[in-house]
Amino acid sequence: MAAAQGLTAAAVAGRALSYVLMAAALVALLRAMEVDRWLAIAPVGVFLTAQSLVAGEWMVGGAESKALAYPAVVAAVAAAAGRRSGWSGLMLGASLSMHALVGVWAGVALVVGVALAGAREVRFRAHLAKGVARFAGGVVVTGAWGLWAVLRTLLDGGEGYSGWAIYVSFRVSHHVLPADWRINRDVPWQLWIGLAVVIALVLLVRAAWRWRVVAGVVLASSGIFAAGLGIDAARRTELLRFYWFRLADSWVPLATSLLAAGVLTWAWSRAAGSRGRLLLRAAAGLVILAMAGHLTSQVVDQRRRALAMEREHTASAERATQRWAATHLPDAAVVAADPGADTWYADGDRAAFALYKASPQSARDVATWAERLRLLSGEDVTEGGVTRRDLVVGHGRLDGAALEQLCRAGATHYVARRTKAPWPAVLLHAERGWGVFALTREDGSCATAGSAR
Repeated sequence: MAAAQGLTAAAVAGRALSYVLMAAALVALLRAMEVDRWLAIAPVGVFLTAQSLVAGEWMVGGAESKALAYPAVVAAVAAAAGRRSGWSGLMLGASLSMHALVGVWAGVALVVGVALAGAREVRFRAHLAKGVARFAGGVVVTGAWGLWAVLRTLLDGGEGYSGWAIYVSFRVSHHVLPADWRINRDVPWQLWIGLAVVIALVLLVRAAWRWRVVAGVVLASSGIFAAGLGIDAARRTELLRFYWFRLADSWVPLATSLLAAGVLTWAWSRAAGSRGRLLLRAAAGLVILAMAGHLTSQVVDQRRRALAMEREHTASAERATQRWAATHLPDAAVVAADPGADTWYADGDRAAFALYKASPQSARDVATWAERLRLLSGEDVTEGGVTRRDLVVGHGRLDGAALEQLCRAGATHYVARRTKAPWPAVLLHAERGWGVFALTREDGSCATAGSAR
């Protein structure tokens, strides 16, 4: 669809699909928990405005694979709460194939959560073998691709420590490195998770099965979160690549909203007479209206800023330069483009030597990617403290020797925010401060920085 209709149309369609799937999954979970769906609108609306505790995770947002994986996770929990083990396995397998890490951690949390929920239940133990078989069968049917991806990642060899340490510290530190978290100052994450764990323990002892399953998933995801903190404390940085904080970071806020919806449902059922229910309905209505206004203003503001950025970027010299490269450079060109460019693959349409956003998913390739970023910018990302901005600035200041190194490493062209560059770069096109340069001679060989033109 992106190729036929463009990235914008594909992004809008992808988001719409993920929203519909998440709405259906949440309705299924609320039904399984016997929570009033209308009374859940306000709490779930609050969750949508604050989906992350500290690690920047989200369930509902952009058009990414995890935006399709999380609805499957919620549907899997809903099926487990309804004692439909086969369907739960199918949904979990789907999440695994959509996004391996989301599916893996959701699978661990769901299995442990269901085990905790049924630990004291005779009915659960009596049907355990049959339930496990149905669940495992469902996972295999829809999750075979994801299982293969997980196995392939675990078997990946090469420079494991150095490659993954670079990936964690440089590329995704804001998600997986506690020292770089964007701390929520309003409600400290320690307090939020602590309260969630206490409430979950109470529900495990006193609540019905449908609530015990949700509580068990909260406890299991919090345990995975705690394991990640232990790994960080032990300074095993390379192991943080597995995103230990991902599930609890978003599941705890969601579970909190579900608990609030459950409390509202309970209050509704206990409200004395029509007057009490009228007051409760009015209060819920006011909260819904306030949340709807807040969400609408956020959406409108976000859309306005996105349109302004799109207009600015569409008319920008950078994007015009990228489009020129797409129509004038050979199909086999390997371009040393600005490593911070977000739209190169959409507009440049040529192989990039390396990009900050396009990080590989194997240790060996991450090490190669880091070396290519060094050649592109002169910045060694393995030393720490290097930012995306540093890469961009360094890329625009490469000297002749660095450009020769790029050529010998496989780059055929150089695109940067400059219209003058030292030999062996030869200017092919200039666009309002941006330039496209050739790094190779006509015969495809690399000239030396000190040679004559």
